[in-house]
This record gives sequence, structure tokens and C-alpha cells, in this order.
Amino acid sequence: MPRGRAGRRQRTAEDIARLHELNTQAERQIDNVGAYTRLGREFHLAVAEASHNRVLVVQLISLQHVSWPAQNPTLTPQVARRILAVHKELASLIEIRDPAGARRLMDDHVKMIGTRRVPSIARRMERNAIAADRESEKTRNQDTN
Repeated sequence: MPRGRAGRRQRTAEDIARLHELNTQAERQIDNVGAYTRLGREFHLAVAEASHNRVLVVQLISLQHVSWPAQNPTLTPQVARRILAVHKELASLIEIRDPAGARRLMDDHVKMIGTRRVPSIARRMERNAIAADRESEKTRNQDTN
């Protein structure tokens, strides 16, 4: 599919509404570690779904299945507020169609996860991003030959 057509398919109004609704729910549940953790997982999945990239969605579901805690033991009120701020900013970047800004924010967000003693998730997400970048580069090189 040509790049332009794929770009038009991404991030519908419904996708944006879902991201904002999940952030609103998370804000209401900020003191409930279990609910807040679940909403964070749902937000990340909604971000992947907004990309309309089935491979990314399946990878994230698989990662969540094996690595995402039901209750986050490192979640403090301060960390929860920081995560919520990042999620709100990410939703806004997706809404205004700023993929470079969203990618930078997610890279920083993943690094934050790694510093909070959940290094296995951060390492897997980073490896997946590097592999996807290499695969894209490989495809671009094949297309130019």
C-alpha cells in the first residue's frame, strides 16, 4: 500500500476519543493501583491500535501477556502522576499527527519504565523498536535496488 494511503488510515477520531477517555478514567483511579495499572495497559494497547498496524498490536498484546504486572509494585502517587502526564501528552501528539514527537516521548517513557526496576519490559520494547527500524531500513534498501 502506498505510504500516503496508509497514513490517511491512521488515528481516527474514535482512536483519539478512546485515548482521552482512558486518560480521564486513569485520572479518576490514580489512587487505585490495580485499576490504574489496568488502565495504563489499556492505554498502551489503544496507542498501538491507533497506529492501525496489526503487527504492532499483536506484539504489544504478547508482551503484555508475559510481562505486564496486574498490580504495579513500583507505582507511587508521584510516578502515577508522571505517567498520566506522559499519556496525556502522547494522546495530544497523536491527535495533532506528530509521529516524531510521539516516538521521542515514547522512547523517554520506556526509559523511565526501565529505571523503575522493570528492565525486562524496557529491554524488550527497545529490542522490538530496533528490530522494526532495521526491518524498515532493509525494506527501503530493497525498494531502491
